[in-house]
Amino acid sequence: MVECKATNMKGKQHLQELRLQWAYMWDDGETECYDDMSLEGLQPHPNLKRLRLVDYMGVRIPSWVSSLASLQSLEIWSCPNLTSLPQEIRNLTSLKQLRIYECPLLGQRCKRQIGEDWPFIAHVPFVYVDEQNQEQETVSSES
Repeated sequence: MVECKATNMKGKQHLQELRLQWAYMWDDGETECYDDMSLEGLQPHPNLKRLRLVDYMGVRIPSWVSSLASLQSLEIWSCPNLTSLPQEIRNLTSLKQLRIYECPLLGQRCKRQIGEDWPFIAHVPFVYVDEQNQEQETVSSES
């Protein structure tokens, strides 16, 4: 984690987009812990507009996501161990798009109206879970 903090991502105020991708590894029993700790050390500046997490093996989204006041797009790809979104994501009023792909546990929790995490993301205009636009489901069911 010392190496991650040394990147000083939080000091890069002009950074608009960040893609954090992990090398795909087999589950060695320690990867989840390492990924959770390393991701906490990569906190970007609050001006960040787009964040993409790919092949992350941790079980939770880092606490700093809720401090990204300018975040407009959050994409989460191939993160099979993610179990939920932080409740504080509801405070990200600039968030316009949330895309979740190949995250079976998280995807179920983000299903429109029935998912446990839906109340935290209901304010986001475009929510996609494995290519399904959760907003379109509502529009078609109301007409």
